[in-house]
Amino acid sequence: MCTGKNGYPAPTIHWYKDGQFLNITTEHNKELYEVVRTVKEASGLYSRSSMLYMRPKKADKNSIFQCKVSYKMPNGKVGMEESEPFNLTLHYYTENVQFVLDSPKVIKEGDDVQLRCQGDGFPQPEYSFFKVKGPDDLLDLPTTTDGILLLPQVTKADSGTYRCQVLDFYSPSEVELEKDVSIFIHYLDPVVLNPTKVVKVNRSEDLQLNCSGSGSNLPTLSWKKGRQQMGSGKTLSLQGLTYPMAGTYICEASVPSISGLKRNESVQVIVEGKPEVDIQQTIIQDHEQTVAYTPGLFRPSSSARDQMEHTWWGGSRKTLGK
Repeated sequence: MCTGKNGYPAPTIHWYKDGQFLNITTEHNKELYEVVRTVKEASGLYSRSSMLYMRPKKADKNSIFQCKVSYKMPNGKVGMEESEPFNLTLHYYTENVQFVLDSPKVIKEGDDVQLRCQGDGFPQPEYSFFKVKGPDDLLDLPTTTDGILLLPQVTKADSGTYRCQVLDFYSPSEVELEKDVSIFIHYLDPVVLNPTKVVKVNRSEDLQLNCSGSGSNLPTLSWKKGRQQMGSGKTLSLQGLTYPMAGTYICEASVPSISGLKRNESVQVIVEGKPEVDIQQTIIQDHEQTVAYTPGLFRPSSSARDQMEHTWWGGSRKTLGK
């Protein structure tokens, strides 16, 4: 209702929707009309009220309404007063449902996946989620009021079709209140090494390391030892093993087209053998005499190193077995 009080002659009331003048009839109908009432006050002035009747539609949910009261003033001037703008809180049933993937289109194992379901009814309905395992086999998932289905740290088992069902009992039977979304999780199977874990090899022998990987995409295989890149492909051949070649070798499987999709496995290579001795002669001269000695420089394996000790005698060094 909009009211203008104490004017002479009686004030005039107009209604506006989204800034546009509403041409309203006073005849009763099912869509839009107004009831106008004019009262002469004891002062001789007039007050007028307008009661607006309308059948709101869903399109009116964001519309802004306002009434304006105009009145005559001396010297032929016209005054104007405006009401505060207002809108209508409309309740309406769901007509359309959207179910979409909010996460990136390419999903890999370990990602957090978010699916969003939204109906266009108000107030917002509840949403039920299911994983479709078969034509008549649905796995219940949590029901939410915000329409968000979160799948944390997905694995390849999470691939499949998901269904959102909007619970709006006011919607007509012909409205489709279910939507499906299918997702695929890219993955890599565990890397398989041969030999595995720890391998012991005699010095100067050859060793072949084999690696295999599989997954949703054919992976690229590469080898490294520490920060050093050793090669690529399924096989790494180590020729004429020396003690410095001992250490941990890592095979990494990756899919370059999918950032972050990688797995690795490692094997420790132990090189065994007799110690190596390099003989060098060094001259030491002091104030009293010149002494020549030949120290032995040893390069043993870890197992050989544990079986020897070093003892110094005068100007030469000898190695004794324990």
